[in-house]
Amino acid sequence: MPETVTVERLVIMVNGHRRETGALPGRDVVAVDLTVKNPIGSPGSTRRTPFMELHDDAGRIYPAELDPQLMEPVPPTESIDGTCRFEVAEEAMGLELVIAPGSDEEVGVSLD
Repeated sequence: MPETVTVERLVIMVNGHRRETGALPGRDVVAVDLTVKNPIGSPGSTRRTPFMELHDDAGRIYPAELDPQLMEPVPPTESIDGTCRFEVAEEAMGLELVIAPGSDEEVGVSLD
């Protein structure tokens, strides 16, 4: 069952994730599958998927690479699906997806 959070009036569902060996030695790629819905928007309003980071239990922060569709505005009453990718150290453990880091609406979703 997906983890669901509300951030900046968007409903964000974390549908799952996978971890694979990266192209560079000592690096892995973590891919997080998302659905982003804009259920509250008024006619003509759009919202963009908030910035995301991945944190590990060693205090490292990894920047996101979003699928292009996740960078598009989400029209009212619609949803988009996409994947957010992170290149992490292969020893990274205790992973947490941080949505809207540094904002008042910051929320973390554990991936372990």
